[in-house]
Amino acid sequence: INYTIYNLASFMDGNIQDCIDHLIVAENAERLKESEL
Repeated sequence: INYTIYNLASFMDGNIQDCIDHLIVAENAERLKESEL
């Protein structure tokens, strides 16, 4: 999904919402792309 985590310690502590948001956007984009076919 072309996303880089610059604060690995924070991510490992459970601050993963930003990563989840990027995953949701990528999934929605893929679903939209598939539905247009």
